Order: sequence, then structure tokens, then C-alpha cells
Amino acid sequence: MTVSFRPDPTPALARWASELDAAAISAEVRASAVTALADFLACTVAGARLPEAGRVRASFSAGAPDNAPGSQAHTAAFINAHACHLLEYDDLHVAAIYHPGAPTLAAALAVAERDGAGGPDLLAAIVAGYEVGIRLGQAAGVTHYRKFHTTGTVGTIGAAVACARLLGLAADGVADAIGTAATFAAGLWAFLDDKADSKPLHPAHAAMMGVISADLAKAGVTGARRAISGPAGFLATLGGDPASPALVEGLDGDARKICETTFKAYPCCGHTHTAIDVAGRLRGELLERNGGVSSIASLRIQTYKAALDVAGLENPATPAEARFSLKHLVACMLRDGSLDRAFSADALHDSEIRALRGRIGVEAVDALTGLYPSKAPARLVARLHDGSTAEGYCEDVPGSPQNPMSAAVHAAKFSRLTGMAGEHVLAAADALLSAGRTGRSQLECLLAGVAGRPEGGAGKP
Repeated sequence: MTVSFRPDPTPALARWASELDAAAISAEVRASAVTALADFLACTVAGARLPEAGRVRASFSAGAPDNAPGSQAHTAAFINAHACHLLEYDDLHVAAIYHPGAPTLAAALAVAERDGAGGPDLLAAIVAGYEVGIRLGQAAGVTHYRKFHTTGTVGTIGAAVACARLLGLAADGVADAIGTAATFAAGLWAFLDDKADSKPLHPAHAAMMGVISADLAKAGVTGARRAISGPAGFLATLGGDPASPALVEGLDGDARKICETTFKAYPCCGHTHTAIDVAGRLRGELLERNGGVSSIASLRIQTYKAALDVAGLENPATPAEARFSLKHLVACMLRDGSLDRAFSADALHDSEIRALRGRIGVEAVDALTGLYPSKAPARLVARLHDGSTAEGYCEDVPGSPQNPMSAAVHAAKFSRLTGMAGEHVLAAADALLSAGRTGRSQLECLLAGVAGRPEGGAGKP
């Protein structure tokens, strides 16, 4: 196959990011940034309570004096991005197959705290990081995603752009940060082979290297100017379309990619969400028929291939595995009407849920695979003991702009994750993007009373 190349988009993206004026950002885009920040904070606070997060914090802090690298911004970015992604509840961009919030916001907040950046500059940095990262994710597409975890690869560049904008770098400096970040990009799917703990480390590494790439650019270290679409660049090497119009098309207009973000309705792999949504509706229909879930003789889940590649785990044994088991999640939604206990030992060993899992089959359907990644389709067909059938279909992920989550439901998510009123989390995020100076005091106030008072700013939520 012949690969075509356009002029590399790095200079155009860098110039746009360096010149993005916070005052010119529309009210709609700002509102999306506030919601994204609130969602990130809630996911990070909840994730930071998990044992896995504690182990990562300990690995950086063991024996380190206060002025050691373990207390620096790039480490804070790593720790928080890891915590944010642990619950699989952080935001995503469906068409880019990418979680922008964990790497971009963890990096931006760490640099903003370190340098005392103002709220408007933090806003511009977030918008710029989302815009460039999502555009690159769309250009990378399924070809890239088959080989690499996009959040780990693309996320490195999105985080670098956000940090470079915070540092006030001119276009050449932002381009250097992009070029350096591109060579640091990483994220292998090998963790799926033996259920390793690597997945949340991907956005963590991306956030950390985004901070480092921007700092290196500020110090005068140059990066490749054809790092995205050149013959030896990111897309040609790691997979994607070097000539994709998504990279720069409409770049001079309003920065709207952040408005396309999906805020997840369920704390599990995004590839499962449409099927879970259908399962909830199917459960309601079966209850109305007075047969309930017990009337199901067999159930077929039809979906797109990537959903089964990533979330096709048959018999999960741990909460982390449960988040990637389409059968288990659908069975829990059918049985309970929610995922409230889906990740507990109780659900994993529940005889009814296990029996229901055994009656569920899955298949990738070419027609549905063809709709991906613009859509994430799932069809459930239940055959009942009386010979009749019940079925449902969904192709727009719950929480996406096409299938939006209500403000009340989103606030309830924040409350569940933090123990705070959801409205408080949103108000705190809004205040942070309006602050004259972003520092430890703002971040401590944001998190105070949630998981205990932080011991040291953004690096220790």
C-alpha cells in the first residue's frame, strides 16, 4: 500500500496552540473544559484511594527527600493520571479512541501548580491539549489502535501541547515539544495477554513525558518538525493516516474538539457501554412482560471487533478484570439493573450472574465493525423460554454528545466518586479556571474533605 503524505501539521498545530487566546474561547467550549476538569478530579480522587494507586505513590516517594525528582511536576502528573484511569471512569473521545483527560489534565494541573499559572492560561492549555490530541487520535484511527493504546501514545503529545501552552512557548517551542513527545509515545496492548497492571500506566507515562517534553522545549532542546506526518514520523511508523484532513481541517475556527468528549456513565471499559445501555433497557422490557431476567434462555451480543478484542474477557476473577468483561457487565446489568456491585467479590461469585454469563454468547459483526470508531454499536438479542425474542440496539455511547448524560446524572457521578455534592465539584473546577494564580492552596481546597487533606498538592491527591 502506498502511503501519501501532506505537509507535516506540526507547525500549524504549534502555531495555533501558541496563539490560542483564553479570552477568545467560547462559553460553550469553556463549559466543556469545566466539566472535563470536574470529571477528571472526581475520577482521580476516587482512584487515588485504591491500593494500586498507593503502590505507585510509594514507588516514587520511597526514601526521596522533598527536593528530589519524586516531588516534581512530572511525577505528580504520572501519579494523578494513573489514579484517574484506574476505575475506567475517565472521559473519552469515541472517534479518536482516546481518553484525553487523564494525560492532558494531569500534566496541565501539575505544571500550573508548579509555575503558579493563572486560571485563564490553564483553560487555554486544556483546550489546546484536547484539540491537538483528539485530532491526532482521529488521524491515527483504528490502524493505530490495533497495535497501540492510543491514550498512551497520542496522550503524550496532547499533554505536551497543554504544558507548552502553559509555559507560554512560542510556535517553535510548541513544535519542539510536539516533536520530542512524539518520540516518547508508547503504550503496548501486551498487558491483555496476561492481565498485567500496565493499562493505567499508559496515561501516566503520557502525562509525565508531556511535562518533560515541554520543559525540554523551554530549555531549548529541539524536537523533530516532521514528527507527526513525516515518512519516519508518528503516523507512518505507529499506524494511521499521515494525510488525514482531521489533523488541521477547521483549525482556524473555534476549538471544539473538547465539546465532543464523552463522559462515561459506567466505571468500565468504554467498549462495553452501548451493550450495557441496551441490557438496562432490555431488563425493563422483560420486567414489563412479567418474565424478568429468568425468562432468558440465551442471549446474543453482537458488536464490533475492537470491543471483543479489548473487553472479551470470559470469566473475570478480579474487579479489574470485571471492567473488561462484556459478558459479566451485561449479566450484572440484566440481573441488578445497575453496576453498583458488578466489581465486588459478591458479584464475581454470584451463582445467578455466573449462570447468566454462561447463557450469553458474543460475536463481532462486520456491519457493526464498519461503523466503528465513529459509532460503538451493540445489539442484544434475547431468546426467551417461551420461544419469543426481545432485542435492543444502541450505537451512541451513553454520555456522548449524541447520547448525553444529564447534568443531574453527571453530578451524581461526581458525588459517588468524591463523597461531595456534585455541584461543589463543578463549582470548584470552574473557580480553578478563573483563579488569578493556580497553586497548592487552590488544589488543597478542591480536594479537602474528600480523601483526607492532601499532604502535598497535586502529586499526592
